[in-house]
Amino acid sequence: MRSLMLFLLFFSCNLLAQDYTTILHKKRADRFMFFRNNFHINTKLLNDSTAYFHEVEKLFHLAIKENDKELALEAEFLKYDFLSSRDYPAFLIEVNDFKNRIDEEGIQHLQARIRQLLGFYYFFETKQYEKAIENFSQSYSYLTNLSPDVFPDKQEAIYNIAYIYYEIGYKQTALEYLKIAEKLSNTYYPQLPLSIDNTKGMIMEFKGQLDSSLIYYSKVYHLAEENKFPTWKRIAENSIARVYFSQKKYNKILELFQEEINLLNPDRDINVKINRYEMLAYTYIALGKEKEAITAIDTLEKHLEGRDTRWMDLKKVLPLKAYARQKKGHHKEAYKLLDSALNFTNHDNKLKNAELLKQADQKENIERHLRQQQEIKNQKKINFISRIASFIIIILIIIIVYVLIQKQKATYKNKQIKLELRNREISKKLTASEARIKQFRTFLYRKNKEIQTYRDELEVLEKVTENSKEITERKKKLNKLLEKAILTDESWLEFKKAFIESHPDFLEKLQNEIPTLTQAEIRYIVLLKLGLDTKEIASILGIQPSSIRIYKHRIRKKINADDNAFLEKKIFNL
Repeated sequence: MRSLMLFLLFFSCNLLAQDYTTILHKKRADRFMFFRNNFHINTKLLNDSTAYFHEVEKLFHLAIKENDKELALEAEFLKYDFLSSRDYPAFLIEVNDFKNRIDEEGIQHLQARIRQLLGFYYFFETKQYEKAIENFSQSYSYLTNLSPDVFPDKQEAIYNIAYIYYEIGYKQTALEYLKIAEKLSNTYYPQLPLSIDNTKGMIMEFKGQLDSSLIYYSKVYHLAEENKFPTWKRIAENSIARVYFSQKKYNKILELFQEEINLLNPDRDINVKINRYEMLAYTYIALGKEKEAITAIDTLEKHLEGRDTRWMDLKKVLPLKAYARQKKGHHKEAYKLLDSALNFTNHDNKLKNAELLKQADQKENIERHLRQQQEIKNQKKINFISRIASFIIIILIIIIVYVLIQKQKATYKNKQIKLELRNREISKKLTASEARIKQFRTFLYRKNKEIQTYRDELEVLEKVTENSKEITERKKKLNKLLEKAILTDESWLEFKKAFIESHPDFLEKLQNEIPTLTQAEIRYIVLLKLGLDTKEIASILGIQPSSIRIYKHRIRKKINADDNAFLEKKIFNL
């Protein structure tokens, strides 16, 4: 007998055994469906703890042997996932230690999942709601960094957070997470979108927004019908009927239920039938249809015969039974049923009040945690806005700098063009001025040559001993020609203009250096600047060379020059 038992155990373990080499060194997304099918929804394995732990141990040792650290952690996660609802005394100590090891490894999908596992444990097993909220909130901070490609069950994980907030009583927060979840999708759990819409419908119904709740329940109904999910279709119908009852649209309930009840499977859908007949009975009572109400109640009682009813069933059913007994004239029995209903209601209210008191005790901690979460969220928003603002400011600065640089380049280019045009103009003027000065110098040289000819002729005539009238007249004429200045006032003005254009700052600098110069001395210095000698200058000005020497002497005194060389050097350096 003992050997037979061992054989059966060995056979069952080998029957359930899996080949885990195919998931070695794979990513979470590649392993997800394998774990889901072979562990999470494998009812045969889940119902056999010995076989379950045998497989987990086998997976763990293979991962260690093949140095797949992440897979080894996955095996440990499977173990604690199984133990979370098995009243394991050391669960929290071991799982918190496991969480710390996961955090050290920094594997984000495991960091999110271990916190959800702890959250569910605190919610269902220990009723420590503030710790449940804390762990689920922490899990979300990791989930935000994971895409559905990396974390295929991200939609379900976010729905879990919404569900916990909903159950604890934070409906609005639950709604916010549901909105995030509905934007995602999954490939393994087609009923999840229905759960999301159904929960949103319940929140709207709780808030009294009945029309909105009907929209969500109707959406669930049509999705269930389209995808052939009969259970979800029944759930949606019950929810729609409940809303109709609140809206006092009793005839719509009859339209919704009357045909459906006869189509229900008498064995599989018995609970649905019970709920339907409860709703029909209350609907008929509301419509004042006593006969139909009593018929519905009698049918309900037949379905309840021999069933282990729950507290909620009795709380709903007993008043209906009392109604039927009263209408049939059995007042004493009706009274007893109402008394029992009251007792069940009081008992149920005590349970609810105890739960509410526990929630109230933890509410302050939950509220504080939610405030902290909101502060963190607000700070993240501020940081994000600050980063965006900084980025925009940087872009604006870059644009402004670019525009200024381009503007500066354009301005510089325009200045260069203007400068080039001006230089060309100046060059043209300078060329013209230099040409005029050159012409003027040529004219002076030619006139000097003429004067020299006059002097030579006069010297020859002076040596002639004969004093004829003709010779005397010629001498007078020659002397007059020699006394006549080549550089007249009119020609000086023309020459000065050309000289200023070719030497723009010379006269201004000369006036600044020697402010006491006379016009005659200025003319002398200008002609000296052109490179003419004393004799040539004297001829041009129509004066004697001795007068030039007087000019030099006066000018040297004005600048404290010791000799003519220093004077000439100073003039040529201006």
